[in-house]
Amino acid sequence: MNVRFLGTGYGPLKIKKRTTKDFRRPASLLVDDSILIDPTTQTITFADDYGLSGLYRDVQTVLITMADEERFSVGTLLALADQGKQIHVYADVCFREIIPQHNAIIFHEVRPNEIYDAADAKIIALPTLYRSDNGASAYGYAICTDRSLLYLPDGGFFHPDAWELLSKLHFDHAILGCPTGDAPIGARTVRASNFEMVKMLRAILLDSKTLSSSARCFLTAIPSDKKRSIHDALLELSKDTGFTVAYDGLYMNV
Repeated sequence: MNVRFLGTGYGPLKIKKRTTKDFRRPASLLVDDSILIDPTTQTITFADDYGLSGLYRDVQTVLITMADEERFSVGTLLALADQGKQIHVYADVCFREIIPQHNAIIFHEVRPNEIYDAADAKIIALPTLYRSDNGASAYGYAICTDRSLLYLPDGGFFHPDAWELLSKLHFDHAILGCPTGDAPIGARTVRASNFEMVKMLRAILLDSKTLSSSARCFLTAIPSDKKRSIHDALLELSKDTGFTVAYDGLYMNV
C-alpha cells in the first residue's frame, strides 16, 4: 500500500511560503493511486505544484470525511470525472444533493459501520463524534487492501457505535488528525483533537490490539492558521511517541 499526502492542514492557511512544511493544503490523501480521500479545493493544484501530471488518472474511488467547504470541491470532482473513468463517491447522505450530476459520477450513501467494496479495496465508514453545522456526520475510514489503514483526519474520537466494530478489526497503520495541535485540552478539543487526545486514541487502539504494535502513525489535519511553526512544535511534542508529523507531498510505502 502506498499513501501520498495531498494536504495536511486544518483551517485557513496563514503561512504562504511554499518551501516550508507549514504550508498546508486542506487534509487529503491518495491511497494506492486509486482511492482519493477528500477532493479539496487544492487537490488539482497539488499535482500542478509538484509536477505530477496524470497523478489522478487511476482514481476510481472518492471518500468524503465531512461536510466542509475546504474538504469538498465540486470543481475538483468534476475535473476527476472529466478524465473519462467512472468515479464512485462515498459520503454522508447530505451530499446527495451536492454531488454534481455527471454521467461518470456514481454516488453511494455511507452508513455507520457499513462495509463497501471499492475497486480492489474494502472500505468501512466509521462514525465520529463530530457533526457539521448542517447536522451531517463526519467519518473516519478503514481501507483494507493487502494492508489495512485507519484514517481519521478530525472529528475527535470515534462515536461509541464504532468501537464494537473497531475491536474486531486490525490495522497495520494509522493516520490521525490533530486539528487543535498543541492546544490545551478543553471544550474545543472534544470535537477536534489535540496532540494529547491523539496520543490517548493511539494508546487505546494499541491496548485493544486494534492497531499493530509495529504500526506507523502519522499526524495530519494540523493547524494551518498560525504564523508560528506548528510543524516544529509537534515534532518536539511527538519525539519518542511513535508519531510521524506528516506534511504536504509526503509519499510512503507502508
